[in-house]
Amino acid sequence: MKKSIARPLGLATALVLAAALSGCTTTDDTEATGSPSPSVESVEATETVYDECVDGVATILSDGLDGPFELGDCPAVSIVGVEGRITLGAVDRLVVEGDRNAIVVDQVTHVAFGGADNTVEHRGGEPEVVDDGDGNTVTAVE
Repeated sequence: MKKSIARPLGLATALVLAAALSGCTTTDDTEATGSPSPSVESVEATETVYDECVDGVATILSDGLDGPFELGDCPAVSIVGVEGRITLGAVDRLVVEGDRNAIVVDQVTHVAFGGADNTVEHRGGEPEVVDDGDGNTVTAVE
């Protein structure tokens, strides 16, 4: 009697497993679509513009300046090089990466130095200063 119960029970278990596993397989007749390949139009390098404010950012190369340089208001200004004489308007963030630059700025909120012996003279309130160099000064002027 035990033999007759085991056979239908085994068959029922096999049918349940077969039904469950058949739900795990699918057939897909659609073609696989890969990721789009990049084109020249979609990968466009931006050209760096120096010595002018573009989209709120200016990079001034003080090495190549012939005499004093002036730039009006610009939210973010980076000065790179040595011995530049630069006058700026209102600036939120000023970064000086070089040595012996003399900068006069109408207003500045943040100044960061990455060089040595640079001077920043400013009007307005005292800016926040981060000095990772040596001999840099920030002075208020009237």
